[in-house]
Amino acid sequence: MAPLGQLILMVSIIGYKPQVPILSSLIHRETGICFYLSKNHLKLTKKNRDRICNKTGVPFLSKKQMGITAEYQSAFTSSFQEFFGNAKDIGWELYHLSSEPENDFPSWLTFTIRNPLGGRALVFRYHRLENKFYAHLKVQVIPGEENWSLDQLFHKKGYTDLDADDILSSGGEWLFHSLARHYFGIIISFCPRILEPDYFLD
Repeated sequence: MAPLGQLILMVSIIGYKPQVPILSSLIHRETGICFYLSKNHLKLTKKNRDRICNKTGVPFLSKKQMGITAEYQSAFTSSFQEFFGNAKDIGWELYHLSSEPENDFPSWLTFTIRNPLGGRALVFRYHRLENKFYAHLKVQVIPGEENWSLDQLFHKKGYTDLDADDILSSGGEWLFHSLARHYFGIIISFCPRILEPDYFLD
């Protein structure tokens, strides 16, 4: 672990952007934590890259590959902060995940908002190749877990007539921001307690 510690310059936190030149990054599969590697700390040869990936279980993302990942994370994180403020202040947790790169880019990306005490989570998942977006409310039950489509739930309750396909077709250059603001706007307006057990789904 000591050699790896010498190579890793900093670890990203929700809403944090590194202020140093970045050579490359590693995205942790399970947590979405991003390890930024500095030009001054690492000559990232393929051998070095593979050694770190094998040792940590962290897939490598180049600057090119980071583009869509960083854009997605930034859009949902900044929109979340705009609508809800600091996640820690309300007892929620934020997570980012992405698939391992395929043809230079991840095939899917997720942003998750979790209420650990309420046993509920909102998961927003974008599939790049299919250009499809899925928003779900996950509810822990005994046994297992229930998955509720936010589009179907919001339509049923009369919150909106729009769904993910409508936003995808009109989102334009700011697609991820449009998606985040669409769902967060509905939640803050109609169901701010959607992650609490006292919010009834039926």
